[in-house]
Amino acid sequence: MKIGLIADEFTTTLLKYEHGLELVLIDPDFWRMQLCCHQIDILLVESAWLGVKGKWRKKIACYTDVKPDNTLEKITNYCRKKSIKTVFWNKEDPVHFQRFAHNLAWFDVCLTTEESLVAEYKQRYTQLETVAVMPFFFQPKLHNPKRGEQVNRLAQDIIFCGGLYKQEFPERAERLLMAIDAFKDKEFTVFDRFNQGNNSWAQHKGFKREQAFNYIDSKKYYQSGHTHINVNTCDGSKTMFSRRMLELLACGTRVIDITKHKHKHKGVLSHLTIQANSITDLKKSLDKSAPEIPFDYLEENYSVANFTKKLSHYI
Repeated sequence: MKIGLIADEFTTTLLKYEHGLELVLIDPDFWRMQLCCHQIDILLVESAWLGVKGKWRKKIACYTDVKPDNTLEKITNYCRKKSIKTVFWNKEDPVHFQRFAHNLAWFDVCLTTEESLVAEYKQRYTQLETVAVMPFFFQPKLHNPKRGEQVNRLAQDIIFCGGLYKQEFPERAERLLMAIDAFKDKEFTVFDRFNQGNNSWAQHKGFKREQAFNYIDSKKYYQSGHTHINVNTCDGSKTMFSRRMLELLACGTRVIDITKHKHKHKGVLSHLTIQANSITDLKKSLDKSAPEIPFDYLEENYSVANFTKKLSHYI
């Protein structure tokens, strides 16, 4: 399957490693030439913040201080004339629904990480042929339970990989700082995606702070340490979970999930993690046995192969 792709680095990397796929990375300046030269089977666009090499920065997300860009509308119009199906995957639902939902006016298929938004998409964008739930997926060639190289200095550490987002998501930040407090007598390492600002951990203490690692090297960090911490940005969703949590589980990693689930029925992968909702829970969690992680189940339901199989149905 030949996919015309507009996506951020992580999704692009996962798809590049999948056998049987050919990717055409659509450039906002040269898209017409690309689509003339490459006979793609389908156009896949995700809710990208930057795109590869930052070329799609502020061209897909909606910002109040930026004039709307119509490049994506032109591309989908071209595809429609050529009978090429167009798919938009909003991997940022439900938190950033308002930033990306407007794009769906130009697409044939809507995929969303949030089950509760399916009805709203159908009501808003009546031209859509299909609206379906599509959670994050992982690439078994990159993330799997086979033990590989590890980072020795992290052997006994509790680890969190990601930004703090103190201003944008204060409740999420509060729970992460709770974890820092709970494990203040332990070695706690944060791999921070940001150098400074409200998203960064730079203004906080009580842990070791390191720069984020290259995504392609993530397995050796995921399989290092005693325990990894996860918190989902959206705490009221049954279907939305962090990409990081899925990849950690695929690597056979012990995960403590500190997401504050608002519903009785927690997220779809919560049962594979140790749940902790307070400092007391967190302290006790280190002595708990982690649930067994069924890799075959993850591969069957959340792998790139599962994603592309569903994608092929829309051609």
